[in-house]
Amino acid sequence: MRPRQARTVLAIGLAMVRRWGKAMTPSAFRSQRLHPAEPARSLSSRPHNPVLMPWSSGSITLLLAVGALVVISQPRPRAIGLARVLLAADLLQSFPIEGHRPVPELWKQRLGLEAPSLWRRSSGSWWQLWSGHDDAGAALVIPAATFQGSQRPTQALTVDDLVVISPGPLATSELATLLSPKQRQLQGLEQRCLARLQQGQAVYWSGQGLAGIFGSLTPLLQHWQQGCLSLEISAESLRWNGEAAAVPGLQAEAPPALAADSKGKALPPETALVLIGTRLDLLLGGLLRRSLVRDSLQQTYGLDPDTLSAMAASPFALSLRSLPEGPFRLGLALEVNPGGRRQIWQRGLRQLEQGIRTQGLQAMAPSPTIPAPGQQEQASVSWKRADGTIVGGWRWYGAAQPAHEGSRSRLVLFMGPPPPTTAIASAPELGQPQSGRLDVVMRPDQLAAVEAMPGSLPPILTTAMSLQMSSAGQGSGGQAGTISPLRGELRLKP
Repeated sequence: MRPRQARTVLAIGLAMVRRWGKAMTPSAFRSQRLHPAEPARSLSSRPHNPVLMPWSSGSITLLLAVGALVVISQPRPRAIGLARVLLAADLLQSFPIEGHRPVPELWKQRLGLEAPSLWRRSSGSWWQLWSGHDDAGAALVIPAATFQGSQRPTQALTVDDLVVISPGPLATSELATLLSPKQRQLQGLEQRCLARLQQGQAVYWSGQGLAGIFGSLTPLLQHWQQGCLSLEISAESLRWNGEAAAVPGLQAEAPPALAADSKGKALPPETALVLIGTRLDLLLGGLLRRSLVRDSLQQTYGLDPDTLSAMAASPFALSLRSLPEGPFRLGLALEVNPGGRRQIWQRGLRQLEQGIRTQGLQAMAPSPTIPAPGQQEQASVSWKRADGTIVGGWRWYGAAQPAHEGSRSRLVLFMGPPPPTTAIASAPELGQPQSGRLDVVMRPDQLAAVEAMPGSLPPILTTAMSLQMSSAGQGSGGQAGTISPLRGELRLKP
């Protein structure tokens, strides 16, 4: 039942009670009903029927109660207004209104001299909206009740019980179109994100918002093109949990919550990042689906799509370490667990080797390395420039004790000088490759110091001491029909 219909039912019930004082029997009510051709005033001209039954009053009370409950159970206007705002958003973040705290800068920018008084008398939540013309800045979204008795800014748009104050005329015009009442209904993931934005501090993003934050790194984030996080903020840390999907508007149910990893995740001093996943395509799937990248890999290095797909199904561990001297500021190591795909990897590396030679690089005998305990180095190659600088290569490691084909072998690919074995993170074992698990541990401030972080990231991310994040549930091969749970923590500098 719609709200308008519910109000009609309620009004009819109240009119009946006012007219007859008590309820009539069903037969009496049928005798008093209006015919389509009768005018409304004919109801008052009909004789009063005094016949009453003990249960008739309860019937009318039930009718009233149903109407009242339907009205009460309908979503508050805020749900309608914020839903329209969410559908127009590239990025949307919620904040509590705390009148005893300093006035937020965005309030000052959008409300001018009225900002302090409006801030103090408002309550609930407010939102920061980026959409379309982000160069002009974010729009301010606040409860319409804030302006009771006050004049609204000229750039203000009313969206049900919310007011959206845009940064300029062009943004106002665009938002007026995006916030049209004729938008589609929220579903699945979007509905849950709406609830997060209403219940506490949270952030929602679309694909455009993600690209605006991460820039050139966006192709590596294809599994999280739309999503939201609930935020827990303190002086020492920022924690989050939420969910994301590879495509917008999924109707899938919420994924199971991701359990916290109880294992220690301390990084060696020289290591700036470790990224561990159950399949390599969780990291590179977005890039490999781009025709420009696929064509380049095939034409330059002879890596056909079938070979790439097979290689991308392997568990991996990627690490970055700081290099205090030499031409490189960071060294990269990628350990892969090929499992039964060792022959595919060997064939792919032979094809890659031919392409590398055409780039003017030369193969050389590797410098000695110390294998990890229980491992023995089997085969390796390093590549150098004409000036003798090593720019990359790969190492094969196998089990000291024979095992079935490929089960214990490890392949380490590197860029920069060969990494010591202590600086190589271990790739996951084979077992449940469909779980789509990704775990990230990094030192953002260390990466920012060598200019390895996108400049579009907010300072809270680039100056943090550490970041830990986990995700799970991405479909195999980049399938888009699943929703991934997310959780993580950012440790801030004191």
